Amino acid sequence: IELISCCPFPHYKPEKGQYYEQNPSFGINLETGNFNCYGCGKSGKNLDQLAWKLDLPLPILTRSYVPEEVVEDKAHEVIKDFDASFLSINQPIANKYLESRGIYGIAETYGIGSSSDGNSIYVPIKDRTGNLVAWSEKNVAMNGWYLKPDGVEKGKLLLGTHEKFGSHGYIVESTIGKLKLSSWGYDSVATCSANITMQQIDEIADLFSAVTLIPHNDGAGDNWVTKLIDGLVTRMLVYVLKLPANLKDVGEMKNKEEFESALPRAKMIKGKSKEYGYKKRN
Repeated sequence: IELISCCPFPHYKPEKGQYYEQNPSFGINLETGNFNCYGCGKSGKNLDQLAWKLDLPLPILTRSYVPEEVVEDKAHEVIKDFDASFLSINQPIANKYLESRGIYGIAETYGIGSSSDGNSIYVPIKDRTGNLVAWSEKNVAMNGWYLKPDGVEKGKLLLGTHEKFGSHGYIVESTIGKLKLSSWGYDSVATCSANITMQQIDEIADLFSAVTLIPHNDGAGDNWVTKLIDGLVTRMLVYVLKLPANLKDVGEMKNKEEFESALPRAKMIKGKSKEYGYKKRN
């Protein structure tokens, strides 16, 4: 796959001084990892190493990249005109990682990709019309997923809203939890953050007529489920599935059978969260 991007290195002209180019001249081969700028002449053979040196996620480097110094709204500029297919590079490597987590048949459906060394996994986040609005990125050697690009508004994001759903949905926080539920055939979305906003609540209410909330087994999970209960309970049927104490979240479940064996423990919520023992924790 051959791409042309704006060069991430500063260029120089006597009459202009140092500047970053606005018109692409930076050639990239995603299969070999080779790169070459036809403007300044810089070239090399390792895109991952270049991304690391420049402190850039590889997907940003492989688009028409304009460095932060020349844009006012970095997150907006990165996403604008961004081709989501760039996030699906090195898909066999992404599949290998997902399979190690017990997730099968998802990478192609969601356009999930990886850096060529397998150190980073990229999961596109799209709005309901299918447009890319952000992505969830994981450094495999570290805990947690991070929303990208830097500066994206987390409170506006839900992973999975572009899918076609039935009336009942399962709401989780984590990217892995959402991908597992999807691979098991359950309609679901992930908030990708424990900090819930009214915009997210409104969108969930518009997507489903009944939901099962599956919080993390920690203080952040208590805050997460409290906000969702209080925002949704007057608008739809709400159930809460409290996972066994040995599990942090649904992403740690081994298989569909384990999840389905836990489903009968889901409780219907008919009032505010405090009536059911949920309360916000610091």
